[in-house]
Amino acid sequence: MKSKILLNVKYGVLSQIVKTLLQFASRKVFIYFLGIELLGVNSLFASILSILSMTELGVGSAVAYSLYKPIADKDSKKIAGIMCLYRKVYRIIGFVVLGIGIVLLPFIPMMVNTTDNIPFIRVMFFIVLLKTALTYLLYAYSQTFLIASEQKYEVDKTISLFYIITNICEICVLFLIRNFITYLIIEMLCLIGQQYTIYKKAYKQYPDIMCARGVQLKKSEKKEIWKNVYGLSINKFAGAILSSIDNVIISTFISTTVVGIYSNYTMILAAATGIISMVFTSVTANVGRKFADKSISEEHFYIMFYLNFLICGLSTALFYLLINDFISIMFGKDLVLDNVAVLAITINMLVSYMGQTIQVFKDASGIFWYGKYRPLVTCIMNIVFSIILVKPFGIAGVVIATALSRIFTTVWFDPYLVFKHAFSKGTRRYWATYFLYIFVIASAVCLTNLVFTLFKLNSGSIVIFVTKTVISIVLCSIVMLLGTVWMKETKMIFKMILGEKK
Repeated sequence: MKSKILLNVKYGVLSQIVKTLLQFASRKVFIYFLGIELLGVNSLFASILSILSMTELGVGSAVAYSLYKPIADKDSKKIAGIMCLYRKVYRIIGFVVLGIGIVLLPFIPMMVNTTDNIPFIRVMFFIVLLKTALTYLLYAYSQTFLIASEQKYEVDKTISLFYIITNICEICVLFLIRNFITYLIIEMLCLIGQQYTIYKKAYKQYPDIMCARGVQLKKSEKKEIWKNVYGLSINKFAGAILSSIDNVIISTFISTTVVGIYSNYTMILAAATGIISMVFTSVTANVGRKFADKSISEEHFYIMFYLNFLICGLSTALFYLLINDFISIMFGKDLVLDNVAVLAITINMLVSYMGQTIQVFKDASGIFWYGKYRPLVTCIMNIVFSIILVKPFGIAGVVIATALSRIFTTVWFDPYLVFKHAFSKGTRRYWATYFLYIFVIASAVCLTNLVFTLFKLNSGSIVIFVTKTVISIVLCSIVMLLGTVWMKETKMIFKMILGEKK
């Protein structure tokens, strides 16, 4: 079991690193040949399609949860029944996404706020729409099954391979013909190849399950899955809004060009989020199994929460301390956001990252039904706050609105749900630990910033950037370890590490 978790984490992190490096190269070439406005358009389309994809309504997570026990029990018939249902529902979702997207086509030019008219804007959107719909219409269900079987590493290997192929082809297109529509078509074709390859891997190992047709679940089993889907649906809706509405509001109220500038920051943020998510989603199936056989404990949570603090705290600190230097070197000084906007992005990043452990235990324990309306409140607050704050504060106002909507809802309510329904305990220890971690992270950032000021390490050269990076990693790591060295979780982690070495 441990070997599968380590494989999942190993391939997940390596996959994300490969994707990130290629994405930087592709982004650099994209901006050079097609410009920041088309980059903004591409980011806007991705956000709109992310909102449309909320029609998935949590089916994937609910199905993954429902697979944990039958996989552990090796109940092939029930697994086949769940996969038949999943396949059918996903194809319906694919057609719904396609239909809604076609209805939106006439209104797309109204959402694109650029200085110059961009020709074939509807054609561009339709290609991105078709790519999104095909993820549901083809073989997405096989990916969920492999992840639930703790074989996420197989998925990550395939995704990495096709990400390399996609980016190489896209860079060649940008160099040779500089055509955005061809760029989008290549992206779509490579996605189809990726999905088919994952399906073939699942089919090779589980041909009976992948080929199963017409296997029916019991009414009680279907009812339980649909109950979880309903409980997750609003959560999924809010997640799509929270992650995507910012770009739509920025494009509408400020400009699509600013979306392009902001997307450079969100690309780096997405890279960090991807690596962190790989680590946590890689253990979700294992935690789900522990809940299924009732071998989970509160201490498992706090050990993972400590790892959450180390990984996410260091990532957030490095983002705030180094991001503008990196953007300046990589893309140019004219594409750098002001310090207030960077602070807003960092706060939103920290608020989101510190909830990773809660999300893992919430998904793994299957408590989708409880608090099902909380995400709707988060979503409404985010839209209202964004519209209020966008005019006086610009992009910083939009981003801080997302952070505020999370703080007023998700940050306090989801821990309450997990501890009440998964552990039957209160949250006093959780909050004491949470605020200690926030204080330690803030202290690490402030101390490192003070060192930069004292030694006059201003941005401008690669040498200074590398120096600041080394100082940031070393100093923040020391502060974070010293600030928590006395905790039980720290001692347990070190015992586990020393035990593994012996």
